[in-house]
Amino acid sequence: MIIAILGATGLTGNICLHYLLNDPKITQVIAIGRRNTGVIHSKLTEIILFHNVLIEQVYADALINCLGTTIKKAGSEKAFQSIDFELPVSIARELFKQGCTCAATISAVGADVSSSFLYTRTKGRLEAQMQEIGFESLSIVRPSFILGSRSEKRAGEIFALTILKLVNPLLLGPLSRYKPMDAADIAKALLLSVLQCKPGKRIFYYSNIRKLLKNEALPK
Repeated sequence: MIIAILGATGLTGNICLHYLLNDPKITQVIAIGRRNTGVIHSKLTEIILFHNVLIEQVYADALINCLGTTIKKAGSEKAFQSIDFELPVSIARELFKQGCTCAATISAVGADVSSSFLYTRTKGRLEAQMQEIGFESLSIVRPSFILGSRSEKRAGEIFALTILKLVNPLLLGPLSRYKPMDAADIAKALLLSVLQCKPGKRIFYYSNIRKLLKNEALPK
């Protein structure tokens, strides 16, 4: 199986990349991005975008999108939408044209095209466009806050995570979707969802991810 991955230099994407490279069912991994991952592996092929444009044909069985940033890091609302929405959608379309039938993407709790918040509205647009492309199998992972060691500190996230950790025992039932989750678990869910490649659209919240990880296993 050949899998292409976007965002392999980010927190979740980098973890997912290593899972992909260690899985014997994956014969080739194609990392598409704006910069090199710095990883050397016999199964890994890297494609660097030219001004955020994919200028060569890529043939893959499945696509995993781990792209994600913040307005502060991107520099503007326009740049944020370019990275979180326009870039993954344009590449997903190109891969679909070349025969890719399966995709999985990171989104967010509250993703909605009608949201009054730019972040969740952008994620909602991403989901809608990914669905319109026509993948036979589309998995959408909607985490709340992602736990892990980042190179940059996000003050807003640190504050929110502190609050969430305090109320975490109270987040039961439908509220469980707001529980923070380790980036490694999200990466596993993305990989497992494309390995299963079940027809139709599936949305994974916290509880769905826990169930998936409990029932499935990845190579050590």
